[in-house]
Amino acid sequence: MRCTKLACVLAVCLITLCACEAPKTLYHWGRYEDSVHRLLEDPDKTNVPEEIRGLSAEVERDLAEGRRAAPGVHAYLGYLYYLSGNPDSARMEFEAEKAAYPESQVFIDGVLRRMKT
Repeated sequence: MRCTKLACVLAVCLITLCACEAPKTLYHWGRYEDSVHRLLEDPDKTNVPEEIRGLSAEVERDLAEGRRAAPGVHAYLGYLYYLSGNPDSARMEFEAEKAAYPESQVFIDGVLRRMKT
């Protein structure tokens, strides 16, 4: 009798867990990870302006839809802008990373200091 009650309780718990909606992710990663992989795998074949356009469009879409860009997305965009010869946009993206993720301040400040030299 006791085992039957326990089995019923477990069955109800399992059904409840299965019926629950999967949790939403905290951040939107989009094409960020694939872009980083492409750049690291073969920098010469990476179309930097295309990567900038794609990631920038995703960040804008995230803002419009109330999502947060994943940690590192703005910093990576800053790096792409730096590679493309646009240091002003790079600085803006690095500052956006610091604003979105204050824990990155020490690292980003070091990057900005090295950009000045």
